[in-house]
Amino acid sequence: MHYSLRCSTLALVVILGLLNATTVNAKRMSAQVAMVRTAIAEVHKVDVSLDWPDDADSGQLSIDIAQIDASSLGYRFDKLRWQCELKRDGEGFACAGPVRSAQGNLPSLRLAMSLSHTDALLTSGRTRIEVKRLAAAPDVTRLLLRQVPVAWVQAFMRTLWADARYNKGRVDADFMLNVPEAKPMRVSGPVTLAGLALDTADGMIAAEGLSAKMQLDASISDAASRLAVKGSLHGGELLASSLYVALPKQAVSMAVIAERRGNQGWRLHDIRWDDPGALHVEGEVQLDLAFNPLRATLAVASASLQDAATRYLSGPIGMAGLDGLLLTGSLRASLDWGEQGASAVSVALDKVNAVAADGRFALADVSGELAWARAGDSAPGTIGWGAAAIYGLGFGAGSASLQSKSGEIALLAPVVVPLLGGGFRLNHFALTPRQGDQGARIRLGMKLTDLDLGKLSQRLGWPPFTGTVGGTLADAQYADNRLSFKGGITISMFDGEVRINDMVMERPFGVAPMLAADIVYDQLDLQPLTAAFGFGEITGRLDGKVSNLRLLDWAPVQFDADFHSSPSYKGKKKISQRAVRDLTSVGGGGIAAGLQNSMLKMFSNFSYAKLGLKCTLRQNVCHMDGVGSAGQGYTIVDGSGLPRITVVGFSRRVDWPVLLARLKAVTEGQMPTVN
Repeated sequence: MHYSLRCSTLALVVILGLLNATTVNAKRMSAQVAMVRTAIAEVHKVDVSLDWPDDADSGQLSIDIAQIDASSLGYRFDKLRWQCELKRDGEGFACAGPVRSAQGNLPSLRLAMSLSHTDALLTSGRTRIEVKRLAAAPDVTRLLLRQVPVAWVQAFMRTLWADARYNKGRVDADFMLNVPEAKPMRVSGPVTLAGLALDTADGMIAAEGLSAKMQLDASISDAASRLAVKGSLHGGELLASSLYVALPKQAVSMAVIAERRGNQGWRLHDIRWDDPGALHVEGEVQLDLAFNPLRATLAVASASLQDAATRYLSGPIGMAGLDGLLLTGSLRASLDWGEQGASAVSVALDKVNAVAADGRFALADVSGELAWARAGDSAPGTIGWGAAAIYGLGFGAGSASLQSKSGEIALLAPVVVPLLGGGFRLNHFALTPRQGDQGARIRLGMKLTDLDLGKLSQRLGWPPFTGTVGGTLADAQYADNRLSFKGGITISMFDGEVRINDMVMERPFGVAPMLAADIVYDQLDLQPLTAAFGFGEITGRLDGKVSNLRLLDWAPVQFDADFHSSPSYKGKKKISQRAVRDLTSVGGGGIAAGLQNSMLKMFSNFSYAKLGLKCTLRQNVCHMDGVGSAGQGYTIVDGSGLPRITVVGFSRRVDWPVLLARLKAVTEGQMPTVN
């Protein structure tokens, strides 16, 4: 026999064709079928043979199939062979036996059929796949999965998500498949996943140990597909780009409807994610073919930021360099996202506390609302805080009013808060978030007034300076990973002034940041300055400059430094015996010009006319100089009056690490001995 036909079940057509009687009286029968078409598969070149002896209770059935092509389900098998013992089963027949193919051995198949129904059972150990069909409803198939390895359904799942690789896990399901002719295939029913592990080749999306109970309703065709999923997740881990999620053991309910037309990406709408207390999300997302988000509208709420941070925010927190960040309080937010990035964001905070594990910053009792939009104006918002600290510097309570206009959110009025016995004033601040290929931009200006220098030194781990300090940062701008300071920075300290000019930072928040600047020191009081560093006492005033300063990853690689006593200072200029020794150690020199070393101990201090040191750093070597030449060396201290002392340095080239070690030694009191 040669057929080109459409039927509900291949075996039913062929076998019932051979057994076209209620009583079997034959020894051997065979049939050949060129093609069998069903709604979900095409079967090519079928050879069927049945050996049923006269008046026997059973016969041997053999079916050889050149190819089964079920591309709509993602499956294709070649050179299949099924052999079984065919027996009567009520009004029909049943047959069970192993199935082999060119792709390898398949699970054992048991087929029960009659004119009214067809039931197929595939078994392998504890794994069972049952297929049930009724002749009265030829387009409907019931598919039951029990303890099925996820790898078995990988081909079908890849028709929905081509990039996914399903590595581990088991599936239980009770699906109804409706495959009417010339209409989309419909799949619906409950499904349970246990221990699911999957990933994509690029590593951007992955899951591990995921368990879920879901209800699926899917309509699938080449023209358009629609999947509605709702249910709950029970533990496991998820990764999507930088977002890592550690799901709790208690149920997290979720729902989503996914739709796709032709070759377009998926549109996810009616999204609902509810992790009680930790995170609630609703919204819609449009994905491209690579599952990257193109557009999104989301509403987010968390009654416990501590739980949300632990389960959902470890990835972004880690990328920001804030591992171990402690968050408490609650949050509500909304986000509109487009191809150019965020288009609108609103945030409401309630009693939020944030503490960096390394002590970099701390915020307490932060509450308020803010809104930003790329276009147009948003309503003004206010954020208030009970206390704040940056690198140990404690700021008092305060609030900031901001408003978004034309894509920039800016401070509406200066912010003034107490700081270390003085005051901090943020004169202006404006932020333009990243948009498309254009990075974030920030502008700000601030002023510090009468900060207690002793407390500041203690907080920052500096030597114990005394007095007060103030400073002005007229205008700083951050854009394209570059931070520049217009107008420079002016700092008042040690009754003098420090000016930082032409300061620029590249990659300030990235890898290997680079800083360039010129620094000018004017009329610093040497007595408290040297006392703070544990240096021998020097009175007078200090001028100086550090030109062409370059820091890479916060370590100096180049500068031209010149520190010297101020020529305009007319007061007393004294240098202690210890300071003489310290400068001698730093300069790698000795005592000369009029005083023997053995007499040095007789005097506690000396007068000087001028003093100074220069260092030009290149390729990790400091080229040293002083306030004048002294034969083979250079003068560090030029004495005055009696007793007169002159300190001379003889090391013109000093390795930078060696010079640092000398400075550390003298500031820690490890002075060389003068005999």
